[in-house]
Amino acid sequence: MTISYTSSVAGTAPESKTVEAGYELTAEDLPTLTDESGTYTFSKWKIGDDDAEVGTVIASDTELTAVWE
Repeated sequence: MTISYTSSVAGTAPESKTVEAGYELTAEDLPTLTDESGTYTFSKWKIGDDDAEVGTVIASDTELTAVWE
């Protein structure tokens, strides 16, 4: 399984990583991003319409999307 990251507004998304089925997200998998311009504030990571949280189980290839305010 692959965990990939997307951050289209600001910051630099982490590199994708490969994990085994059943892997649970950790705090390290959900880093806080920084907008060097100071225009946006990082809010959270989402998987589709759901918030990505520590303990979320990965059962297939997953894309985490950065949410900015």
